[in-house]
Amino acid sequence: MLEYIFFDEIPCQRFEAFLADRDIPFRRQQDETGFTVLLSEALDDDLIDEVEAEYDRMMDLDSELADSQDEAGAFHAVGLSLRLADGRTVQAEIAPAVMDRMLSVLTPEEIDAFVQAIVDAVEHPDERSICQRHRR
Repeated sequence: MLEYIFFDEIPCQRFEAFLADRDIPFRRQQDETGFTVLLSEALDDDLIDEVEAEYDRMMDLDSELADSQDEAGAFHAVGLSLRLADGRTVQAEIAPAVMDRMLSVLTPEEIDAFVQAIVDAVEHPDERSICQRHRR
């Protein structure tokens, strides 16, 4: 499953409308931290690229809305989704400023890969050094 996370409902709804216009089936989950739109990974690469580009645009809008809420004195939280080996997805809360800095230099996919590497290392510890793991 491909997961797209939103903290504000407006960009989530626009993203869902984008998907519906292209007849892409999706499912929405909602919890106290926001909204997650789930898609099948069985989409062709060109369509996934188009979905990713739209998600990036909606994340910009999500960020703008969060910034405007900050200016109004509201609080917001940022979370990273972590996929556990048992199939569960949990969220780790991080400081919004840290997420802003990460997104200024990394794509959401790069952040996801980085976080998943940490989750995998915690769930499946390997005490050998990196050099020992990659000896040929």
